[in-house]
Amino acid sequence: MPRTTKNPGVFAADAQTTIPPTPVVGVAYRNAATGLAAIRAGWPFKTIVDSSDFAQILHELTSFTDLIDKTGILEYKDDIDYDIVPAFAVGSDGELYKSTAINGPASTVIDPVGDLTGVWETIQSSFNLGTASSKDVGTANGKVPLYNASGVDGLGYGGASTTPVGSIDALVKTGFYTTAASTTGTFPSGSGKIGVLTVVTRSSTYVSQKFHDTAADRIYNRVVVNGSPLLWTDQNPIKAWVQFNGTGTVSINASSGVSSITDRGVGLYTVNLSPAMPSNNYATFGFASRGIGGSTAVVMGDTSVSRTTTAVPIQVRAVDNTAQDAGEISIQIVGA
Repeated sequence: MPRTTKNPGVFAADAQTTIPPTPVVGVAYRNAATGLAAIRAGWPFKTIVDSSDFAQILHELTSFTDLIDKTGILEYKDDIDYDIVPAFAVGSDGELYKSTAINGPASTVIDPVGDLTGVWETIQSSFNLGTASSKDVGTANGKVPLYNASGVDGLGYGGASTTPVGSIDALVKTGFYTTAASTTGTFPSGSGKIGVLTVVTRSSTYVSQKFHDTAADRIYNRVVVNGSPLLWTDQNPIKAWVQFNGTGTVSINASSGVSSITDRGVGLYTVNLSPAMPSNNYATFGFASRGIGGSTAVVMGDTSVSRTTTAVPIQVRAVDNTAQDAGEISIQIVGA
């Protein structure tokens, strides 16, 4: 149901707080000395209440509702008992926190900012990257950085691998890319990535992350345990594919993970991969249109040339086993 009301304003916001010995009739006053304790105690039955006390009580209450109306979630205060779990509060660092246990003056006062006990957790969508000296998970309430202290963790912003960058949710809005190939080291390939990092699950010591490489439309997963990130794993079984014209001057029509095609002679081609495969133990699948002259064409591996992590030799042959070029050749590379 859509909301139809809002706080109309703060009661007695313009009232005078200095009450003269002889108050002026028609002038609004509020007694600032009347605190919230009066709300808890209440007034005895049939008590005649001074209008300045009544105005102050309503002023306190409407100030509070006005703040909720405008912020949605209130700032953390150390004199409040957060005895409803989960509770939500904005820390002094501007981050949004969720409580996992009761805390406050009646038990133990725990400021969410800098809390390492796990009583307060940051909301996943607003991870703080920490400072240059504390970039590992767990150093500040399980907040997850994009890089470790050495900058080798793999996700930099603007190419500066050793400089911390703003909050992660700002990166999600704008996109970000990794550092140069020589400093990433955690992706299956060393090339830079462009995409969006999201957090799947987390605790104070464990984080599961997903990275969507939007340039190549590929998904990578990894976990970070106690500040030690594991390698990103490619979640796409098809690591590379290409459709190319194998007649005349060879040309690629569309591809992903393929840098070029080498024409090695009639019916002989090498599919060049970038990024490289983790090993030579990958599977290759192929299809070809009819060859020159309209004969049936079959794509086969070419065992006369060694395949590598970056080069896949193939051959196209007719049913009579003669080599021939084909106008449309499709190749898929599948592997772990």
